[in-house]
Amino acid sequence: MRPKQTTRTQVPCPGIPSKSPHPPPPFMLPWQLVLVVLILLIVFGLFGLSGFSGLLGPVDVRDVRIGPGHAIAQWMHNASFSSFVVAQSQTVELHPGTWAIWGARKKWMGTVVSGSVKWPVSGWKAKFHLLPSLIRNQEAAAMKQLLVDAPDEFDEDTDGVDKMVTYEFIISSAGARKAHDPVREALRQRLRDITEPIIRDRIQPFVWERYPKAGAVCHSMIRRYLLHERRSHDTHWDIPSYVSVVVSLDAAGHDFHGGFFVTTGNGEKSFIPLQRGDTVVHQSDLLHGVHVKQGERWSWAMWFQDSRDCSSQSSDWWKREAENGDPVAQTLRAMRAATPEESWTWLETAANSGFPRAQLYFGKAIEDGLRGQPNHEQAAQWYEKSRQGGEVDSCYYLGLVEKRRGNITGAMQLFRQGATSGEPNAMGQLAIGYQNGTGGLPQDLDLATEWFERAADFTVEAMYQSYVLYSEPTQTRDRDQTKAQLHLERAARMGHESAMKKFIEPLARAGRWEAVAPWLLRIESKAALSQLVKLHQRGVQINAFTLFRAEQVLRDLAEQGFEDARGLLRQLLSSREAAPAKMSEL
Repeated sequence: MRPKQTTRTQVPCPGIPSKSPHPPPPFMLPWQLVLVVLILLIVFGLFGLSGFSGLLGPVDVRDVRIGPGHAIAQWMHNASFSSFVVAQSQTVELHPGTWAIWGARKKWMGTVVSGSVKWPVSGWKAKFHLLPSLIRNQEAAAMKQLLVDAPDEFDEDTDGVDKMVTYEFIISSAGARKAHDPVREALRQRLRDITEPIIRDRIQPFVWERYPKAGAVCHSMIRRYLLHERRSHDTHWDIPSYVSVVVSLDAAGHDFHGGFFVTTGNGEKSFIPLQRGDTVVHQSDLLHGVHVKQGERWSWAMWFQDSRDCSSQSSDWWKREAENGDPVAQTLRAMRAATPEESWTWLETAANSGFPRAQLYFGKAIEDGLRGQPNHEQAAQWYEKSRQGGEVDSCYYLGLVEKRRGNITGAMQLFRQGATSGEPNAMGQLAIGYQNGTGGLPQDLDLATEWFERAADFTVEAMYQSYVLYSEPTQTRDRDQTKAQLHLERAARMGHESAMKKFIEPLARAGRWEAVAPWLLRIESKAALSQLVKLHQRGVQINAFTLFRAEQVLRDLAEQGFEDARGLLRQLLSSREAAPAKMSEL
């Protein structure tokens, strides 16, 4: 049924003149409007967008084109000698949009370095773009300083790539609960005040021009790589992202060494020396990672989807290329597949084409029993094919197979091959061999320490073992308590349970309960959470975000049916109402 229509009678309001029966003349007569349109078309035809834009007022041109001495220019020259990276540069202008008519109108003119990584076997080239100084130094410094001043506000959930603690701050993320907690909203807003104009005026225009199907930024975050925390982000594809953008908030060669790299998984890595404000734009087919060898690094990353409402179906990406037989696209399709059966089909197809990385993943799928019972021998065959194709990660998995067979000597040979090519897990296994003197290796604690320490930038167990070894002397050195403590803290902050318990022991003995409280949340055991609630009941000052996270953890456990968690949650909420914690300054 349609709703009943009613007639509205206009009643004059005091102080407001009634409408005149004679309407005012139009703003423009038809012939005047036609004349204006003709003038605009002539200007646009003669002078293009810049001439049309000039009618809107003066434009401030920010010229940041780089010279041959710039770090990116030097990298581009060296890349020409690489076996897998190609790069060339051009000058690009990013014009202000119509939103800037009444505000400050600024045009960015700079160098864009466009590169590509060529995959073996496949003719696939993963493209990327570098935009030096897209972000101003002041903008990058302001973003970083906001979070330097709030060190306890970072998320500490588990990373999907390497299973270690993330240490990231989510500025915005479609549908993510941790992007909307009220405790950090003021800080997020201050960051958005900086980032949103940058996205609107510089990043978004470039991305939309180079990738016409790109839609909205659906995930925006800042990551930190500190000396006592995370040092790397293992080699990966950005599977949830259609277009990824990474902005360096520090300068390579000055604030840190190493940083962002591209690779094809064969042990070769090309580190791109991003300076403060330099920006990388790429799609999810670019295999990349981060390794901060010295110093500390901060970066701002964002993910575009191919929709404006962040409702993309990533399983459709690279569909045509995969169906046309490209193994890289087929592997990406497998990683985005909606079902295990679909993933298996695409992996098997890509592996049979001879793509080494797909062969590694297919072997792992067989060993994990993705379809049917695990088959270690069949998995080993695929690992060997992958290794023969140059995929260094296969050395580790093939070494584990040999170790399971009882061939320790053969396993150590494979671990050594992987370790010398930079595979972190193989480094850890080789270190164990030297630690115990097995597999034909001499017992050498110095070599064991060396390999554990090299692996400690990548794996949490190597961090802890480095602490153990540096805590004791060897035949050639004294114990090194400074290095031991550094590795213990790093292992603890990256989630190693034994390391966390050892790290907080001296804090507890000294009665520094305000410092102990966050660690009790990280340990996340029943006893640790119970102790955290007791500290709060005793009036120990606990960071507001820590309390918020504790409440969320207990709520999640309570919803899963843990009665003890329900009791602790009631106690926590009761103590917060009785004596609310002091809010941290955001």
